[in-house]
Amino acid sequence: MDKDGIERLVLKNGREAIIAQIQKDFNLTRILATAHYEQMEKYFQEHMNLKPASGQLCYEAVAKEELPGKSISQCIRKAVQLTLCHEDDLKALKEKGLAESRRKRILRLANESQEQGALLTHEDLANICCTSPSTVKRDTAKLRNEGCLVPTRGQMKDIGRGLSHKRKIVEMYLRNYQFTEIELRMHHSAQSIARYLKDFTQVALLTLKGLDADEIRLATGLSQRLVEEYQNLYKEARNNGMDTRLNELLTQHSQKEKKRG
Repeated sequence: MDKDGIERLVLKNGREAIIAQIQKDFNLTRILATAHYEQMEKYFQEHMNLKPASGQLCYEAVAKEELPGKSISQCIRKAVQLTLCHEDDLKALKEKGLAESRRKRILRLANESQEQGALLTHEDLANICCTSPSTVKRDTAKLRNEGCLVPTRGQMKDIGRGLSHKRKIVEMYLRNYQFTEIELRMHHSAQSIARYLKDFTQVALLTLKGLDADEIRLATGLSQRLVEEYQNLYKEARNNGMDTRLNELLTQHSQKEKKRG
């Protein structure tokens, strides 16, 4: 087959057909039509291709870089995956009732959104939790009074970037808080705390091996921000008298790896 024939076949696909249609409908050059197509393809990947796991939902929230007071229609939005149903909620519902279960969910949703680069409002949280904005406002006030970070859109205007709840939980453990104390103060289950400690230990060990934040992010699947927070906490623990429990975590991990080996 000659070169021209091959080139004609290359153009016979969905992508080229759409570019040709954009070029015709909007009277654009092929270069501009291609640029429009690629930009729209990027938008669809960011907003339409998320695949939530069981118990999760996909939700459009305002990007955390957008300042409060700006019209939503003018704000950049991000699609985030939020965990609507979690075992922590059911445990709280069984042991302490509906209000505590709802507060755990609000805390988790707000932090999950922030970690993915967006911030929920009280209205968003009320919509997701099937309650009223005034109830969400009371719940977030109670959580903050107890020392929990609840990063909503209105609050972050006043306090800035802040530290994630995962970092705070790991730091409490390194400062010799017991699991039961952390559970009560941070409204997280023992299983969740153990998971955060496992992730932190991974980051600490990879940091010891000389990997940078980007390499650790790729190796662990954790967000860039969380990796950097854990790396900073690891360095603080080494220098600020929190190394007893840190060494215990590293030793326990090494022993588990030897058994697996």
